[in-house]
Amino acid sequence: MTAERSRDRVIEPIIVQFFGAIGERFVFIDDNARPHRARILNKRIEHHGITRMEWPPCSPDMNCIEHVWTEMSRCLNQLQEPLETLQELANGL
Repeated sequence: MTAERSRDRVIEPIIVQFFGAIGERFVFIDDNARPHRARILNKRIEHHGITRMEWPPCSPDMNCIEHVWTEMSRCLNQLQEPLETLQELANGL
């Protein structure tokens, strides 16, 4: 994927929309691939004020999904009433 395609198909229609919905707590995470770090994308992300997580290059030991599961678990544990179905989960979050 080229930087232009990433901008037109991912950044503008998806990432910017999520940022608008979530707000300042939103942190964009990518994989340091060259097209994802191109100047054209950096400028677009900065233009929208989106915070990007900085990754050290070639870090196979870092698995960000574990942090996502921890945060999701924390949010679910804060709910007033436990959820019992997938539909309640979809409606509750």
